[in-house]
Amino acid sequence: LAMSSHLQVLIMRDSGPINQEGALSLCLLLTQCQLLTTLKLTHSEITDNVMVKIASAIAGHPQLHDIDLSNNSVTEAGIAALAQA
Repeated sequence: LAMSSHLQVLIMRDSGPINQEGALSLCLLLTQCQLLTTLKLTHSEITDNVMVKIASAIAGHPQLHDIDLSNNSVTEAGIAALAQA
C-alpha cells in the first residue's frame, strides 16, 4: 500500500467476485490513490452495496475520469451512488 499513492490505473478484469471483505480492502486502497485516472472493475460481480462503498472511497478523486463497471450486478441505485461521488 505504500506505493499506492502513485497508482494511476487500476484494472481488475475477471478477478472473480468482490465480496464485502474484498470491498473493504479495495476501498482502503482506493482512498490512498489520489492520482487514479482509470478504474476498471469488470466481471467482478459487484453489487449495489459494494458499489456504494467504492463510490465513497473514490469521492474527491478529481483526476478519475475513466470508470468501467461493465458486466456486474450494479443497478440504478449503485450507479446513482457513483454519480454522487
